[in-house]
Order: sequence, then structure tokens, then C-alpha cells
Amino acid sequence: MNNNFNFSIPETPSELTELKNQLVKHTNFIYESCQKRFSIKWKYPLIIRFALHYTTAGLAKFSSDGHHSLLFNEHYLKDNPEKFFKVVSFHEISHLITHTISFNAKPHGIEWGEVMKSFGLPPKPCHNYSHNSLPCVKLNKAISFNNPVKSWGRIVNFN
Repeated sequence: MNNNFNFSIPETPSELTELKNQLVKHTNFIYESCQKRFSIKWKYPLIIRFALHYTTAGLAKFSSDGHHSLLFNEHYLKDNPEKFFKVVSFHEISHLITHTISFNAKPHGIEWGEVMKSFGLPPKPCHNYSHNSLPCVKLNKAISFNNPVKSWGRIVNFN
């Protein structure tokens, strides 16, 4: 796998498309490599879409029939390409591995943390990535990009 990725901020739509294509290839490589590393067998190829908005960088979705998918936020990718290749892709794949090995494991629990550590990454459930490309949307009066807010039971810092 070629690890010589261009981590510069994309300036044009075609550069963003190329960055997304590189991330898909990179993430699929990790997904396939994990079968041997963790002694698991995925039933189907991974589905990857860029369909997240607001403050979530990535999301793993599980299906009982084995059609798992990852969703990424292209706005965060655009502003933080290196973090997506070095952290977010592994973070979300770690959820798939944890769910496959231990169906009842908590999303950011001990098992998930051990998988993250096996990749040489700290088990951090939240991010504080740049959000320059996020569309400005008023979610509710309590949310401000300058203050930490409670989101899904955890503190999210937008700075």
C-alpha cells in the first residue's frame, strides 16, 4: 500500500474528489488487512460514503447481514486530511472489528480501545478537528463553535 499521500488541503472539487478516492482505497486496504490480523472474515466488501454532516467526522454502521459501512464527513476531511488517513479511518475500522469480535462491546469501551492501541493509536472517542469548511447551521441555542457542548452524552470541543 502506498503511504505517500498528499495531505495538503484540497483547493478544487477535483482535488477533493481525488482525496476522497485515496481515503477509500486506504480504508479498504485497512479493512482487508484486518481479516488476517484479527482472524476475522468479512462477508462483503466495505461500503464507504461521504454522507456525514455537522460535528461527526466518521461513523461505523453495522448490518446483521454483514453489509457494513463507514460514513465520513467530507468537510472535516477537506480541513484535516492527514488526521483522516492516520486516525479517523482506523478509529472507524476499530468499531467494525470490535463489533465483529465482541457483539455486545460498548462503542468506545475497553475492547475498542485495545483495537485502537493495536494500531498504535490512543483510544480517543472524540476529536477536536478544524471545522473551517463546515456549513454554518444553527442547530440550537446551546451550541456555539466557541464553547464545549454536550453531544450524545460526551463533551465535544469545537476549537
